[in-house]
Amino acid sequence: MGSEASPGPAHLRAGPNGPVTTVAWDAATVAPANGYVIEAGGAPRRVDGVLPVGGATAFSVDVPPGTYWVRVRSSGAAGGAERVSNEIVLRGGCTAEPLPPTSLTAGVAGANLMLSWTAPDALVTRYTLLAGTGPGLSNIAAVALPGTPTSIAGAVPAGTYYARVTATNACGTSGPSGEVFFTIGAPEALPSAPANLTANVTGSTLTLSWTAPPGPVTGCMLEAGSAPGLANIGAATIGAGTSFVIPGVPPGTYVLRLRAITSAGSGAPSSDVFVRLP
Repeated sequence: MGSEASPGPAHLRAGPNGPVTTVAWDAATVAPANGYVIEAGGAPRRVDGVLPVGGATAFSVDVPPGTYWVRVRSSGAAGGAERVSNEIVLRGGCTAEPLPPTSLTAGVAGANLMLSWTAPDALVTRYTLLAGTGPGLSNIAAVALPGTPTSIAGAVPAGTYYARVTATNACGTSGPSGEVFFTIGAPEALPSAPANLTANVTGSTLTLSWTAPPGPVTGCMLEAGSAPGLANIGAATIGAGTSFVIPGVPPGTYVLRLRAITSAGSGAPSSDVFVRLP
């Protein structure tokens, strides 16, 4: 059985549209006599302000700095019943540049490439894809992308490429995501993610162990960040085994993950592990 349409406004969502945020929703099946009212507050279900928008089902606004809980109410619906949409959270303005995108992954099928990533938890007005012929280089491309999709696909000439993505808002541009590299025209597919990554701390020595994915793995890329998905502390290529020992790790909290490497490039990231060294 298919789901029934909502009698009130439904599927409230929002996304960046240039310098402003556009809020949109599906129209109520019971048309409101007085149109719709946007409600916003500083806490869930709280109403600190209202904005009548008539019969429109989308509205663009320059959201002030802060966090707001927003919903849409139908006003003057038939029978006197006013219905409310789902509630979403908007983070307006900016107090700092966004964190880097996370979980950048490449997928290769013949000459076709798809790059996908996870957006940071902040308004993003633009992503930039950086690609080069070696680690950290952007000598092939620096392509500006819209702030709403989190993937890009297309045909790419044969060769080996290194890619990263940054995020931009009105306050500035993030550092780069973790880097992936891939070979268009490789005889094998990119590897899947290592599994069962664990970390053991003894004094200042960190021991990592994992299960390697199928295939002729030639090494692993170890990424370290200050938060889930980030590689802002650093990345290093390690051997093709299933364990690795790092002595003399400085005190601190680290979020680690691995990517397997084959001749086709680096694959998807493993799950994160959190490590704290006293």
